[in-house]
Amino acid sequence: VSVDALSESLIYAILLYENFNRPRLVRLIEKLAFPHLARTIGPMQVKAEKRISDSESVRLGSSKIVGAYCNALQLANEKALEKGVDFNPFTNSFHMRFLEYSVAADYNKDNSYVDVVMEMHDQLI
Repeated sequence: VSVDALSESLIYAILLYENFNRPRLVRLIEKLAFPHLARTIGPMQVKAEKRISDSESVRLGSSKIVGAYCNALQLANEKALEKGVDFNPFTNSFHMRFLEYSVAADYNKDNSYVDVVMEMHDQLI
């Protein structure tokens, strides 16, 4: 799976948000309670069938983000081609916002989550 600068910065924005909202102590409790009380696990709060390491959580979360990013990029490129325009999130802020929103909403559908991740991503870039 391909990672470019934009998808990488989205990974960091989501990782920072998730890590801030689930500090190490909380994640330790979740790991002990998993899967009875916790439905997600690790720094990236991914769904898993069994207990996983923090690095595995980051790997799984990153893969999910890159997949959502690639899907959104493909959809946007197809729509742009239909309209005869060039889709470029690196030079067009509206295009970047579309990708930010698509990826954050794929990771967590909550509107406030999406807003905060987009704000954090803006700060990162």
